[in-house]
Amino acid sequence: MSDDRPAPRRRGRRLRAFVALLLLAVFAGAWTGLYGVFELAEGEVALVSRAGEFVRRVDGPGRFVHWPFPVERRAVLSKSPQAIPERRVSMLTRDTQLITGVLRGRYRIADAEAARFGVLDAVDTVGGVLQAALLDRVAETDHETLLSRPRSAVAAALLQEAGERLAALTPGLELAAVDVEFTLPDAVTALENEIETLRTERDRQREEIQREIEEVLADARVSALERLEAAKSAGAAQVAKARGEAERFRVVAEEYLRAPELVRTRIYLETMEEILGKARVVIAAPGTSIPSAEPVAELPSVSADGEATP
Repeated sequence: MSDDRPAPRRRGRRLRAFVALLLLAVFAGAWTGLYGVFELAEGEVALVSRAGEFVRRVDGPGRFVHWPFPVERRAVLSKSPQAIPERRVSMLTRDTQLITGVLRGRYRIADAEAARFGVLDAVDTVGGVLQAALLDRVAETDHETLLSRPRSAVAAALLQEAGERLAALTPGLELAAVDVEFTLPDAVTALENEIETLRTERDRQREEIQREIEEVLADARVSALERLEAAKSAGAAQVAKARGEAERFRVVAEEYLRAPELVRTRIYLETMEEILGKARVVIAAPGTSIPSAEPVAELPSVSADGEATP
């Protein structure tokens, strides 16, 4: 019986070795399936490297196999345009005005090998170059020009400038499209609205004051014309009166030269008539005091036949 014992022991070792090999094969297959088999879609490119050195390039679509990690590694890139996440950038313009730019863009792979080994992160690289170009352009322009220019014109200029910078940095990436929108911050917008409101109110008050001034001037012109016409009328009346008096004096002077005594008597009588016509005659009994402020009625005159006449 001692001669039969080694056979089962050898069978046990073989079984364990077989199981170990089986497990190793299963693990290798699973490892290869996880890290060695890959599938590419239309427009995708896989760059396979070994120990950090480029080995080959695989263009999709299809399913491909390479030595699993850590022997070989792959980097999958898409040749179709990729979107850059939207960026909001606060900037100062040439006239020191705070402005916000909303930046969007798309890029594509021009050279897969250069794009993979020239930069570490294509999105960050393209976004950083685009943002730097935007900052430089905004710093050279005043905010009114930025807000008034068409977005397409600003985007085209930014696309050209950022594309040149990106090409100088790495030939593997190129910009496909750029869009930028400029807005003022909320506080600045509120201030601009308040300023515009004040300007509108100022213009309204200016128009109202101008209208009042025109009304006052119109009234002053009318009053001046009325006074001028009144002065002209008064002047004409004074001149006519003076002329009449001069003409009367001339007539009297001519009559005086012909009959001086008669003219003197007539002038005397006319003067006394005018004076006595204004005088008040009071008849009172002798010894009676006459109050100066008390009116006294005139006595009727008595005719020769004894009748009273007024």
